[in-house]
Amino acid sequence: MSGQLRKPDMPEDEKGEPLYLRRIEAALAKTKGTIATGAATDITLDTDAKFLSITVEDYGIYMRAQATASATNYDLYLLPGQHDLAIGDGVTAISMIARAGAAYAVVIEKSRI
Repeated sequence: MSGQLRKPDMPEDEKGEPLYLRRIEAALAKTKGTIATGAATDITLDTDAKFLSITVEDYGIYMRAQATASATNYDLYLLPGQHDLAIGDGVTAISMIARAGAAYAVVIEKSRI
């Protein structure tokens, strides 16, 4: 086998499909809590943050790439689940507001994935 290329050993699921792994990096900042429908929750981002990992529970949320999101003023709609997002140039804050009820969200800021 000397001089030959081979695929690195990757862990596989029960069907033999490769499992893609993400690097574990220390978080720059973490924010968690209830996102309400009546008022937006604004988060000022760490200046070194390049990526966000956002987990949403219960209800979807409207998110804006600056302060003061609303149901009519937003950039993304996030369904419940986990979302990995790149932070665009010039974005220094995000704002979230729940679509209905009270959603729970965890926001993790990272310098790389």
